[in-house]
Amino acid sequence: MIEGITVNGVDMITWGADGRITEFRVMIRPLKAINLIHKIMKLEFQKQSALKLVSRIIPEAKRSGIMGEMLEKIK
Repeated sequence: MIEGITVNGVDMITWGADGRITEFRVMIRPLKAINLIHKIMKLEFQKQSALKLVSRIIPEAKRSGIMGEMLEKIK
């Protein structure tokens, strides 16, 4: 149960001859659960994208004087 919605799901996994996963499908029901999982996954992807962006920006900001000083203070 997530946020009061019961989620039923099945993972369907196919392996290749080398023992590695070649296909991974997740079947979810009911529709309310699909919509909820979609929303949660979207937020998680956005969070990961923001973290990647920040990890690129901070090294540049540290090299640029006053911004670097401010970042050092919040550590």
